[in-house]
Amino acid sequence: LFNKELSVILKAEIDKLSPVHKTLITLYHNEDLSYSQIAEITGLPIGTVKNYLFRARKILRDNILLTYKKEAL
Repeated sequence: LFNKELSVILKAEIDKLSPVHKTLITLYHNEDLSYSQIAEITGLPIGTVKNYLFRARKILRDNILLTYKKEAL
């Protein structure tokens, strides 16, 4: 039950990300693609893919912590 709730929260927060961040998170974490595969698909340099993924994860983490109390997670 806890994992299901967490999945719902995570999906809702991912949907709030910018299209680029949402796409990169989806390709890397859901589709299990490598940085080079994502770079090829998106046309972005590998360094940019890594940087955007780092930013997307940080935004996602910050949004979740702001929206939901640590104790609730």
